[in-house]
Amino acid sequence: MAHHVPPSPTPDQVWAALAPLLSAPGRTTMRLYNPKTGKFSTSRQLTRKLPGRPAAVYLYTEHAATTRILALDFDSTRGGPAAVQRDVDIARHWLTAAGGRLIIDRSTNGGMHIICPLAPATSATHTEITHLVAVLAAHLPTLDTSPNGNIATGCLSLPGTLDKQGGHRQLLGSLSDALNTIADGSTPDFLPTLYAHLGILKRPSTPAPGPTDNNTTAPDSCPALTQFTTGDGEDLRLAPAHSNRAPIPAPVLHYATHGDPTGSAGRTWPTHSEARMSVIYHAVIRGYTLSDLRALIAPAGPWHHGLGAAFNRYANRADKALSRDFSKAMHHYYEMVLIHRHRQHKLQKNSPGGATEKGSNPATRGPSGPVELRRWLAYAFRWADTEYQGRRQRWTVKVVLQALAYLAMKSGQQVNGVWVVAVGGRSLSLAAGLMTADAVWKVLRDTRDRVGAPLILTRRAVGRDADAYALTNQGADTVDIGAAERIRIEPVHDAWQILGWRLQRIHDLVVHHGLTGRTDIYAAAAVTRSTGDAMILDLQITGLIAVTGRGTVGPGHTTLDAIATQHRLHDTRQDRIERYRRERNAWQQWLDNGHDVQDHLLLAQTADEAYLRGPSRDRALAVHAAYLQSVLATGPPPVPGDDASPDTEDDDTIIIERRALTLLWELLGAVVVPESAPA
Repeated sequence: MAHHVPPSPTPDQVWAALAPLLSAPGRTTMRLYNPKTGKFSTSRQLTRKLPGRPAAVYLYTEHAATTRILALDFDSTRGGPAAVQRDVDIARHWLTAAGGRLIIDRSTNGGMHIICPLAPATSATHTEITHLVAVLAAHLPTLDTSPNGNIATGCLSLPGTLDKQGGHRQLLGSLSDALNTIADGSTPDFLPTLYAHLGILKRPSTPAPGPTDNNTTAPDSCPALTQFTTGDGEDLRLAPAHSNRAPIPAPVLHYATHGDPTGSAGRTWPTHSEARMSVIYHAVIRGYTLSDLRALIAPAGPWHHGLGAAFNRYANRADKALSRDFSKAMHHYYEMVLIHRHRQHKLQKNSPGGATEKGSNPATRGPSGPVELRRWLAYAFRWADTEYQGRRQRWTVKVVLQALAYLAMKSGQQVNGVWVVAVGGRSLSLAAGLMTADAVWKVLRDTRDRVGAPLILTRRAVGRDADAYALTNQGADTVDIGAAERIRIEPVHDAWQILGWRLQRIHDLVVHHGLTGRTDIYAAAAVTRSTGDAMILDLQITGLIAVTGRGTVGPGHTTLDAIATQHRLHDTRQDRIERYRRERNAWQQWLDNGHDVQDHLLLAQTADEAYLRGPSRDRALAVHAAYLQSVLATGPPPVPGDDASPDTEDDDTIIIERRALTLLWELLGAVVVPESAPA
């Protein structure tokens, strides 16, 4: 009896399955090939339906400039199909040896693509990818670096799409294997391991030992490394808790022992320098000391004919070169891995002012916060869904409203039953998931001026006093208790800066409030079915939500904390806090130097304008303010035909009048009207 062989998927099926999964997060459009320009210069909405001309998906996110795939484009015009196949075989060997999982396709003219998804919930920056691809291109002649170079337009055509010759890009392998590759991704340490395997270590930010520093080791130039090491001098090694216990990979160990007598190392490393550096790096991360390496490459050592021979080119400077490479490998492992390890699993979501220790049993399900604030936030969300329906600002407005509610609970007070909070843009920025302060101020300006807005500006910022907002309770009484029970008063998680603000509400409804039916989720989130399906798909790709059945979903295997750790957002938050602290100190110092806040900030409408004018952050505003101050210093314009000399008054009276005129002009829009000339 013959076995049934499933039919190969059609190009339409391949495109429909892979395009939404491989497009950069947040990108809802794709690039189409324009025969007139000879480039992918046309932008259209990304759809599951196969376009009628060659199409490509974006590689980088629009704002963060990060990617979750390593995309390599091998061009057959640079040597023909045979050269492309040779380079693809070499690249495939390098990537898989480092823990990468690959999707490969081929075009009609012999060009090929390698798509390597990174580990789930991880990404790489534009700088990292361009540096890596440039190094690979130096050794793979047919590799085209242009798709990776441009953040705004960088794109790659996928399996199934039409190619420029009229055929379709053919997926090499089954579609199910490709989908599994995307779901599983590469190993979490794929990129650091690839750097180490290729021997192209990242340049350390701290200087490496110089040629005269014969015995200088890594902790001497990087004191923070000492917390991860034991011993000193030539016996310095990584502490057992931070060492890699896996055996050295077979190709690396073979080179260390035998060198490259057959000349086959070129298929594993670009040159002998990278091969040598790869051996040292793998030895260092497994706890080898400098004295261990010296013993291994000694004439009687097992690595004498391999790694030892690689240092022969340095002659009497071989020992210095070994010490330098040891220090470089230690620094690289510290900067790429160790400095991001000590914060993992120790911190939970950060407070606006910094990090908070994780509690013993943090609440993860159900409502959180005072019921009055939950009712207000539920009404505020409903108002934003109505006021900003169909607009992208809807999601950022809801993020700022949630941050305001959280800060009201932490530092606000109730006045006659209304929550009032005085908060600056920087504090709101930290509570709003690291949204920029400029974006926060823009949302506040736009929101508070709208009819029915759930907040009112009750006091403008002057000097050290921040803007004060009243969270009005009009309409909050109309919120039913069920909607209030699906609200949590907490800061916005930093991970949404990477994933996109629009996905937060659906995630919270599923993970924190236990909603499982798609219909119920979409109704609670006030989104259409098509929009909700797209959001569920994005959350499913990141691992935050899993499909549990027909029309039902549930929590996924990944958490927001894990995503924040993978993207090093703890470091981003700490850098933001330190920058804000420096800016506040500069502002405080400016005030303490005797500047009159009333004179310099009276023209500022809100806290953001006062902030800009304070430390001279904006030259245009400073010049304009100086001009207005100079005009107002002359007093009201003279009455036409009145040549009489003005009355003389003391300086205090003049200052008071000028401030009063400024207040009338700024707050009420008053203008100076000259009196009628006498008849």
